[in-house]
Amino acid sequence: MDERETAIEGALHLSEVRLQGALQRAETYYAQFERTKSQLRAIMDASQEAMLFLAPGGRPLKVNTRFSGFFGVDDTTVLSQTPAQLTVLLKGLFVDGEALDRWLSWSTLDREHIFREQQVQGRRERQDFDLSSLPVTNVDQTYMGRLYVWHDVTHERAVDRMKSEFVSLVSHELRTPLTSIQGYVDLLLHDEEVGPLTALQREFLGIALSNAHRLGRLINDFLDLSHIESGKLVLHCEPFPLVQLIREVSSSFHLSLAAKQQDVTLHLPDPALMVYGDANRMVQVLTNLLSNAHKYTPVGGHLEIVVEIKGTLAHISVIDTGIGLSGEEQAQLFTRFYRAENAATRAIQGTGLGLTITRSLVEMHGGELQVSSTPGLGSTFCFTLPVVNQ
Repeated sequence: MDERETAIEGALHLSEVRLQGALQRAETYYAQFERTKSQLRAIMDASQEAMLFLAPGGRPLKVNTRFSGFFGVDDTTVLSQTPAQLTVLLKGLFVDGEALDRWLSWSTLDREHIFREQQVQGRRERQDFDLSSLPVTNVDQTYMGRLYVWHDVTHERAVDRMKSEFVSLVSHELRTPLTSIQGYVDLLLHDEEVGPLTALQREFLGIALSNAHRLGRLINDFLDLSHIESGKLVLHCEPFPLVQLIREVSSSFHLSLAAKQQDVTLHLPDPALMVYGDANRMVQVLTNLLSNAHKYTPVGGHLEIVVEIKGTLAHISVIDTGIGLSGEEQAQLFTRFYRAENAATRAIQGTGLGLTITRSLVEMHGGELQVSSTPGLGSTFCFTLPVVNQ
């Protein structure tokens, strides 16, 4: 064998060794990949939430066993669907099937934001879900698709419904005897046929009547909150004159404002301005906001109601020169039963429900209630209503 043949044979042997090494490394990498894939699959299947992963084009790539358990569709069927077929398949699973067109399109239209929805599965027995949709990226931030996660909240929603029904029932049962108490106390105070009362008796009866009215407001708040949370509160929306409504609400505070030597300034647009909403509920919103401004503003303070038209929306602001709120207090302000814990607010009566109800009513009108405040300098509460084209 000459030197050339020896060199070729050596090169071939070296190539063979290298190839075997490469194959062994490939087998090792493949085994590691399979183990990682198996681990990820086990993690997904161990989750208590149903999971579905869609490629950027909307094609299903992964689904866990909890999804099959919740919705009765095996993974093979799900993964074999085209995006259009998957939408049709899932539409049959939920009460609000039409919403699927929107949230399944998130996989192709939005690559940044996290979305949350509520879904009800009505194919078999009722199941309530909180649905979250979040984008998934790899280490180099390349978009890989969207993960959809369904969390079963059936028990929690059932408890909430029972609680709302209980509150509603108790509130209704309390109304009848409370109305009777108010009526008889009022009769004692104002009906001459009952007979004369001493000053002390009038004082005691006045206190009783005041607390009965306070209890009545609390019952109404409980009922409103119960109806809002259960979805039973219905708005009766129609065009109404906003300026007239604001003037009527502010006039109802005349005696209360005078008692604290406060004044209110109105900055209002054309009286003919019409907005769209439930006028009675807007009275409730404005009354709550103005009442809070009055209560938390010291003697001699100033209140304002300002209406500005911006495009198709009327921006209504209630401004005061009151005690104000810290950033921490503002973050919790709309939490049920929350009341700021400081000496200035402790002596002021309230349940902590008014602003919660107010915000819910504004949101039911499609608006948003915003607050800006500085401790010691006052607060501004602002919400919007759609303007009616005239």
